[in-house]
Amino acid sequence: SDWSSDVCSSDLFLIFFSFYNARKKLGIPIDSKVALFAGGSVPEAKGLYEYLKAMVLVKSMNNKLICLLPAFKLPASPNQRHWTLKRRIGWLIGIYRKSDKLFKLIEQNGLKEKIIISDFTYNIELWISASNVICVPHILPHFSRTVIEAGAMKKPVVGFNVGGIEEVIQDWETGLLIKLGDIRGLADAIQLLFSNEELSQKLGENGYKQAKEFFSVEKCVDIISSVYHDIIKSRDKMS
Repeated sequence: SDWSSDVCSSDLFLIFFSFYNARKKLGIPIDSKVALFAGGSVPEAKGLYEYLKAMVLVKSMNNKLICLLPAFKLPASPNQRHWTLKRRIGWLIGIYRKSDKLFKLIEQNGLKEKIIISDFTYNIELWISASNVICVPHILPHFSRTVIEAGAMKKPVVGFNVGGIEEVIQDWETGLLIKLGDIRGLADAIQLLFSNEELSQKLGENGYKQAKEFFSVEKCVDIISSVYHDIIKSRDKMS
């Protein structure tokens, strides 16, 4: 992807969407406690199963829980001309096996009525606006654009302390970092933010400052322009 995929457009995110209008549009009761997971096309690597297991625990502590999974539904069949029929069939079998495992986990743990799932969406800011907590329980090192988007909308984040995530979440400053694989710790952190409005507001405010200072489009353009200028100067000196 191009470099701009990991920055926040000030036109989209460094503004405030109405919390109440977002909930109304998505059909979410105002008094619900909402935890968002934006796993996209690689939900396993981003900790979808860990998120759902934590949601089972949170549900036992908070009956107002709502789980948001935007951009999660099954992707379309691969449109790769060079793929053999055998590879296409294998891909589909893998996708549907994972889907079956996922929905069994949801149904067997009573989460079906607590989850809102959508197809791919370009207006992720609407979903973030409707949320109380943004969850990024990635199990593999990965930079999370979602963390920056959440900060730009003053939302607290919770994630595992893996590479990439621990670089953009400042523990107890912009979010909460949990030991990798600690499902109970993840659930407790989410419930803490649900119940502690002062802490949630503090983390959100700090996340906003971080997003604006380091990850705005304008800031990243300045940094990349500076790199190009340095390269040009070095080349000129060598010639």
